[in-house]
Amino acid sequence: MDASHNNSETEPFVAVRRRNIHRTVTVEPAVFFFMLAYSTGLALRVQYIQFVVSDNHNVTASLSPTEGGFSDVNGSCVKLNESNPKYETNLAIQRESSHWILYLDVVSAVLSFLSGPIIGSWSDKSGRKLACCIPTAGLAVCNAVYLIVYYLHLPLEYLFIGEIIRGGTGNFFTTLSGFFAYIADITTEKQRTYRIVIVQFMSIISAGLGQIGIGFWLSLQGFGPPYMLTIALLLCTLLYVVFLTTETILPDHSTKFTVKQLVKDITLLVRLKTNGRQWRLAILSVDIFILNLIVNSAFNLTVLHVKDYPFCWSTILIGYFVAAQLVLNALGMVIGGKLLSVCFSDLGMVQSGTISYIAALLIIAFCNNHILMFIAAIAGALSFLPIPVLRARCSKLVTESEQGTLFACIGCIESLAMCFSPIIFNNIYSATVSAFSGSVFCVMAACLVISLCLTIVVQLKEPRSGYIAMPDKNINKDDPVVN
Repeated sequence: MDASHNNSETEPFVAVRRRNIHRTVTVEPAVFFFMLAYSTGLALRVQYIQFVVSDNHNVTASLSPTEGGFSDVNGSCVKLNESNPKYETNLAIQRESSHWILYLDVVSAVLSFLSGPIIGSWSDKSGRKLACCIPTAGLAVCNAVYLIVYYLHLPLEYLFIGEIIRGGTGNFFTTLSGFFAYIADITTEKQRTYRIVIVQFMSIISAGLGQIGIGFWLSLQGFGPPYMLTIALLLCTLLYVVFLTTETILPDHSTKFTVKQLVKDITLLVRLKTNGRQWRLAILSVDIFILNLIVNSAFNLTVLHVKDYPFCWSTILIGYFVAAQLVLNALGMVIGGKLLSVCFSDLGMVQSGTISYIAALLIIAFCNNHILMFIAAIAGALSFLPIPVLRARCSKLVTESEQGTLFACIGCIESLAMCFSPIIFNNIYSATVSAFSGSVFCVMAACLVISLCLTIVVQLKEPRSGYIAMPDKNINKDDPVVN
């Protein structure tokens, strides 16, 4: 009896997985609905905050399909020099909007940093469905709070209520981690990279489609109906996950999930040194962190950048640009990812995507007309490829019983990046917008150069035999290899 007890403490919990799910389409529609709602809400939030801040400064931030940026009394967007009395006002609006986005992002990110790993690791024992549903429901409530604030004309401080709920239920990273873990459950290592890329493709194409008509809708009906749409889409996601997906984990209800068990699972994941997975996971995690640092701020800051001089874009043109950017990224992931996989390894695909992202950021930093901004979107077509490929690569380094814990830790890293990203880049933007508004994009490009160098280090030091995930039966927490 003692021996059995000791063995249970040194063996990780292994849930039964339903690998024989032969459906070609599984969670992809749910990802589509979810990301359509999330990206639409993200765009609405940036423009709503700037709309309110501008109104507080008695400046019209137009929602007209033909007017953009900050307008004068005639509705036209003009260049303001330092002698113009509106110059400091417009700079103050840019800075204040950036700071509000920063504060809201930090609140939700800090809370999701705590809740995400718990929900993700718990999904290894109790199933993927709840891990997908809890943060989705939290985001729906968050958007409902924004809707109430808009209709009741409440101060922006009330938006923190929604962000607390969103972060406390795991944020959108936790939802995506659940979907990726689901795909890892039902695929082999050979299938996994491309299937995860496809899921990421669905998320980006839906995000792009959500931007096409949002500007016209805002100009016609304001922020209320679009927010209602996001809530409806999130409810569709919940219904699809609950009723139309097959659970991949058959939970063992006799096994209790505790915080102590969570700590043990994460400790085993990061300390196991077999096949050099420890240092590889560490470096790849840093890569994921850097990439998410850029992704989490690039969108918001690009919107602020093009609403100011010399672009002065309207909500319609912003919608077209974001849609074009996201659709190009999605096509670059699926088509470019498929073609690059013929010639390159996973790390080669990551490097190609990183170079593409660097090129796009540098063009945005130095361009001064509409055409170059859209050329930047074309240059960055592969920029979203590295993150899903890195997820798949990390997934191949761990065992089946560690997939949920791994994706939970990745979600934790992404939440940490989401927390620090606005602190770093929004403050850089606020400090440099009056001198050179493209400075922040140059700093982002420099960070990606560091990420590129790290992947090259892994590629050079990795043994030719590649990566081998250790079988579940060999994992023993008392093994000296982990000490």
